[in-house]
Amino acid sequence: MGGYVYGLILVGVSAAVVELLAVGGEGRMKAHLRLVTGLCILIACLQPVKEGIVYLKDLAEDEIPLNVSHPSVDKEQYHEMFDGYLIEMGEQEVRRWVRDVLSDVFGVSEENSRVEVSMGVVDGVLGVTEVNISLSGKAVLKNPHQIEEYIYSRLLCPCHVSVAV
Repeated sequence: MGGYVYGLILVGVSAAVVELLAVGGEGRMKAHLRLVTGLCILIACLQPVKEGIVYLKDLAEDEIPLNVSHPSVDKEQYHEMFDGYLIEMGEQEVRRWVRDVLSDVFGVSEENSRVEVSMGVVDGVLGVTEVNISLSGKAVLKNPHQIEEYIYSRLLCPCHVSVAV
């Protein structure tokens, strides 16, 4: 890149010197000289485009090997990463569903509840392992056993509701 800029500056300075050394006057000769120097500068500017087209042509004709390196991740690491993403996304979705149930079925606002969801792989199956709900404010008047039974009947996992005073 530095060579390109250096060459461009050299062509520009050379063109300016040639124009300055040209015989004075505003005749047709000076106009032609300006045209030629402008074309030289334009050609110098387009040099990287030409090199890029030649590179793409060589790449298309398989004259340049394209080496793309892939990070080495073994199968076990990949499965752990994938399971981690699934667990995180699943916990978010179940947490959102529990908040909606608390709001729609039991009339508990989001400000008056805290929901924690645990997910994991049990017997080779990813699922919800536990739901913990903490009620505060006006929500302490709700029946915690009724909430626990409702969540258990839908998710088939232990649900614990605590009341914060």
